[in-house]
Amino acid sequence: MLWPMSERPDSTAGHGENRIASTAVSDMRQLGLGLVLASLASIPIVVFLPDELESGNDLALVALVFPLAALAFAMTLLRRWLAWRRFGRLALVMDPFPGSLGGDVGGEVELPLRYRNDARLRVALACSRLEKRSEGAARESVIWDRDGLAEAAPAAAGTRVRFRFAVPATLPASSVDGDTEFRWRLRLRVPGKGFDRTFALPVAAGRPERSRAHIADSHETLLAAGAAQALPWGIRIERQGSQLTLHLAAFRNTGLALALTALGAVLSAPAVALAAVARDLVGGGLFDLILAVVPGLIALVCGMLGLLLMLAGLRDLGRSRTVSAGPSGITVTSRLFGLPFGTERLDGVRGFETEVGSRSGNGPGSKKVVRLIARDRSGGKLVVADGIRDTATLRRLERDLAAATGLPAPPTT
Repeated sequence: MLWPMSERPDSTAGHGENRIASTAVSDMRQLGLGLVLASLASIPIVVFLPDELESGNDLALVALVFPLAALAFAMTLLRRWLAWRRFGRLALVMDPFPGSLGGDVGGEVELPLRYRNDARLRVALACSRLEKRSEGAARESVIWDRDGLAEAAPAAAGTRVRFRFAVPATLPASSVDGDTEFRWRLRLRVPGKGFDRTFALPVAAGRPERSRAHIADSHETLLAAGAAQALPWGIRIERQGSQLTLHLAAFRNTGLALALTALGAVLSAPAVALAAVARDLVGGGLFDLILAVVPGLIALVCGMLGLLLMLAGLRDLGRSRTVSAGPSGITVTSRLFGLPFGTERLDGVRGFETEVGSRSGNGPGSKKVVRLIARDRSGGKLVVADGIRDTATLRRLERDLAAATGLPAPPTT
């Protein structure tokens, strides 16, 4: 197997260091390291597992998680390597360089893909905080992210992709300060073509600079223009005069709610077993009674956490909302499996904001579920929509609710 040693392209006159390679090679090296470690951990399991099963130790099957992890690493690494071999080395040229806080983070990259005027090129930008811990581990959290569609045009290599993000001046610049690092990364995907690359971009503070590229609209405007006007299943809008009614049906996010419920059940299962162990120990002497404290506490914690997760999953599964919005304010009526669950009112709406409810992954383009929140002049807030998965739907709801309450249209960037 031919292994890519480097993806850093040669600098060319006029661009200099403003030719940024993707993180494809470093990502494959990390996957390779994970494959090696999981494979090494799997060797004793493969050797001793048959004997353990023969002796009646069925719990030894839990150790199969290491061979399964090695298989997952191998499959992911092979898929990434084949994609790298197909698309080769790519260079992203930023405009401006570096990206500008309070201005734009933009640029272009040429892809070896035949140009199509109906192609939907997904682009996402994220700023995240990476905190390194003493034990060598690191925790990454997303501070700000946006996603949408990039602009495409024919080019000599196939397709020239251009993007432009307007970023707030209050965000941190790319920097490393001790054990804390602030990262800016851009992800570019072409659904259905197997193309998925991430680029680490330098973003600096100072004088705001705008992109020189002739991109008429920002990424989110392009996304809204290219998105279908129909709302996803379970979301419906009705208008009567100046009043807008938004219906959010139950079972809109069945998969996520069932996954949360299943996770709670998985956590509750060992709690039942540990509770049984603790009960048997309680029947013994003083020493056994002391030993019963540990499994008893673990069973209590796991059981409570599992129960809370199951209840949260059932709540998300059966909750519906009816939102009535007008110039005087917003009223939200909630139901749980069709039964009244409460009514809330917010008068004098001054604006809307979004909040991430859950996120899968930490990088740009990570899957997330967001909620739309209305705020009044005194700082009070009210959740008017939740379980929103795509940016186009979120922006449309925000725009329609703003118009109904007499607020100006929200910016698209």
